[in-house]
Amino acid sequence: LGDSNETVDYIEDIISILKGKAKDKWASIRQIVANNALNDFTEVYYELYEKVSEFAPNNVGEAILAIAEAEYQSVFVPDREITFMASIYKILQLIK
Repeated sequence: LGDSNETVDYIEDIISILKGKAKDKWASIRQIVANNALNDFTEVYYELYEKVSEFAPNNVGEAILAIAEAEYQSVFVPDREITFMASIYKILQLIK
């Protein structure tokens, strides 16, 4: 990873959005992914797992399942962004 502070910044931005009250969280997270040209989500999945109780305190187990499924599935697909955004969608459904 080039600049680890930049990595931490966009991951923290994603987690802040998940914790926040914004209307269109999915689009905001998708924009972060696009702006950072992400294609490897390993570190993002790890941080989501580590901080799951911060953004999904009432659905920790289900959120972990969504993260685990997406991380596993991403190994088999050429466009990992789709798998990541699908996991974000599932998480957002849990934390409504």
